[in-house]
Amino acid sequence: MFKLHQKNPDNSLSDNALTFLLLLVILLTCLMFITAPSAAAGDDESETIENEYYELTADNISYDYEAGLISARGDVFFARGEFQVRARELDFYIESGDIEAGGDPVRLITPDEEIEGDSLIYNYYRREGELAGARSQIDGITVEGDKIRAVSEKDHRMEVDRTMLTPCLLPDPHYRLEAERILFYPGDRIVAEQVTFYWGDTSLFTLPSYVVEFYEDEETGEMRPVSPSLAYELGYDLQEGFYIELEYPYEIEDLTRGYFFYRDTTGDRREIAAENELLLTDNLKLDSYYERLDDVDEDDEEIRRIEYGTLLTHSPVDYYTTELGYEYEDDEGEIEDRLYGGWRHDISDELEIRQHLSRSRSWQGGEDEREEERPLTTGLLYEPEGRTQQLDLHYDFLSEEWRQEYLHHQELQDDFYAGFYHDYRAGSLERQEYEFGGEPGDHELSIRYRRGYDTEFLPYTDLALDFERGFDLDMGFGRLAENDSEVGQIKLNPSWSGSRQVHSDLELYTDLSYHDIHYSSPAEPARFQALETELGAKLELDLNSPPKLELEASRSQTFNRGEPYLERDEVDEELLYGLSGRVDIPTSAPESGVELGVSSEYNFTEESWEELRVSLHRYLDCYGYEVSYDFERESFTFGLNFHRFDFDIGL
Repeated sequence: MFKLHQKNPDNSLSDNALTFLLLLVILLTCLMFITAPSAAAGDDESETIENEYYELTADNISYDYEAGLISARGDVFFARGEFQVRARELDFYIESGDIEAGGDPVRLITPDEEIEGDSLIYNYYRREGELAGARSQIDGITVEGDKIRAVSEKDHRMEVDRTMLTPCLLPDPHYRLEAERILFYPGDRIVAEQVTFYWGDTSLFTLPSYVVEFYEDEETGEMRPVSPSLAYELGYDLQEGFYIELEYPYEIEDLTRGYFFYRDTTGDRREIAAENELLLTDNLKLDSYYERLDDVDEDDEEIRRIEYGTLLTHSPVDYYTTELGYEYEDDEGEIEDRLYGGWRHDISDELEIRQHLSRSRSWQGGEDEREEERPLTTGLLYEPEGRTQQLDLHYDFLSEEWRQEYLHHQELQDDFYAGFYHDYRAGSLERQEYEFGGEPGDHELSIRYRRGYDTEFLPYTDLALDFERGFDLDMGFGRLAENDSEVGQIKLNPSWSGSRQVHSDLELYTDLSYHDIHYSSPAEPARFQALETELGAKLELDLNSPPKLELEASRSQTFNRGEPYLERDEVDEELLYGLSGRVDIPTSAPESGVELGVSSEYNFTEESWEELRVSLHRYLDCYGYEVSYDFERESFTFGLNFHRFDFDIGL
């Protein structure tokens, strides 16, 4: 609805106001299909005209008939749906839909953000415009710029020219990014172009592009920024020595985007990872990746893993795609590479046909002998609602052998499903699987028959029952085969978990799980039993003033009787005691403070510490640093981190 609301503190309507109202009613009735005007006077009354498009309220409203201009002055409020403007003055051109607003400040309010500025030019028909002298908190990032433009025909929703952005909360931020332009993709990412990183007033480096990603806060559900993090982590470890970890996401216009990760130490470990997507044209894309790890194991043996690859994809139309790719992997001298190409045609939304020709080789580094395959694969995928049918035919030109794969999956009524898979090689059925299952209510059922895998089901039934008050029951029965050993099995696994708040600050919890497995055939009947127990207490003291204390103590133990026949049933005996805690002392600055933490776990069975670490963490609104000592590794660590939510202290 459209509403014009002009405040009238004199509790009456002047002649000029009555004349204006009459002209406005006539004009808007003709031009904008107004059906019924209304007017009233009083302290809180208003002269009002209704329309389906917008609402305008101000201390004073006037109308220029010839220019088609509505002018509002003093405490102006303009709204169209979820779009709102608050200003001291506003001009609205009815025919074009242009809005010009000024004041100190002008506030542009959308469902996603509220932005302040000095002046606004906006067209509410196209939902485009710009706000000069803009400043805002957009998805938790403080932004100041010459102009913020709202755009409607691009993936991003806002553009800002010559801007400063920072995740810091203080008026004088610890660090900031200054960019020629930034693009906002609300709830997803911010892309900054020609970025200079400042620590205080000192310029450190300039990058052509930088991307700030977002994540969803598990507690509040809000989108929070992953802080700009070129210097992701810097520290010292007694075992690894000095180390630096860099993470650089980038994006340039709509041409290319990617990610670079680097970690290096004065010790023996080095990691490199990179990904890139390059849009050569609107329908031609090149994807590439590279990963490398150099390290040594406990026996001082060198470890080296290298992977890289590239894929060129051409999509001249939405329903047809061709691709050409290469992959290489070197895992400690075991080398594999693959060159492949093919096409895919989406005949309909439900039917897809594809074909790929590849050449794959594997060999030991330094040796000439190679195992090679050159299969041509033709595939058909049919996915109507509730059903998946897939057929793949492979022909290897070197071995001159056929391979056929068949897959069928069918959704049934009442949350049940059924399906099968066959894998034929050289005319014989080498792998097969049949499955029926479902999730009736809070329970799960699965009946499987599978041969040709590391673990075979001949057949086997799993049933998981989920009851109230933390009680669950997992049952299984049937025949299994593993490592050439076949056995009949009946499995019962009841478990219970619960907690109780014995005091506002104290919670007790327990977890119990019992395994009872009966074996039969081919050997004499056997039985394996295991009981897993965990008891613990959590204490949280918050006295409405610093500090805040969190403590957790736990005891977990596992008892065994008998021997498991299969590796998948193994449960090791152990007794563990754990104690961890954290003291959080806030400081006067926003979202800042000091945390003292301890985390420990002792294995009485092995008579050794699983973990024993103490730490001191100083966190501020947009970065933090930590010192810790790990007694189990005999290692001291210092770290500087721009991801203010990444530290895990104590609990």
